[in-house]
Amino acid sequence: MRNATRTVSALALAGIALLAGTESVLADAGPPLPLDERVRVSDFIGVIEVVGTTPRSDDKYSDRRPGAGWLQVAIARVKKIVKGPNGPNDAIEIDFDNGLSCPNVRYRAGHRYLVFLARGTSGRLGTVNYDAGAYPIDQGHVDGLAAGVEGRIKLQSAIKRLKDLVRQGR
Repeated sequence: MRNATRTVSALALAGIALLAGTESVLADAGPPLPLDERVRVSDFIGVIEVVGTTPRSDDKYSDRRPGAGWLQVAIARVKKIVKGPNGPNDAIEIDFDNGLSCPNVRYRAGHRYLVFLARGTSGRLGTVNYDAGAYPIDQGHVDGLAAGVEGRIKLQSAIKRLKDLVRQGR
């Protein structure tokens, strides 16, 4: 019964997020999707550097000051590609919200992230599985990439593991 309640709650949150116009793909407040599933559903996996954020033009509930809007777009440069059609230094746009539900993703200018992204209804990319789809990079390391894995791993090790999963078609 507990799992059924959790599933209904997760589906309700996903429905609210979709109705509200957020673009987090596979929004699920439950545990992270398994790593191979995140790889499978992502259109883009790689390292990005956020150049800036701006309110989405369709966010009618917020003012237009940078960082002030509820619905945001992160403008980022691709730094390293694991999966996807983008090239190095390509600019990409990522829809995100500034806190509709928890967990959520916040992108900050000047920061680098290892991301799992999928194309949303806006045509822009959205983060797969909320915070299980974006990992801040800190001194060449990421934290907790796979479900149940705690601690820091080297970014290069994470990229190698992800490339192996992409090659295996997962």
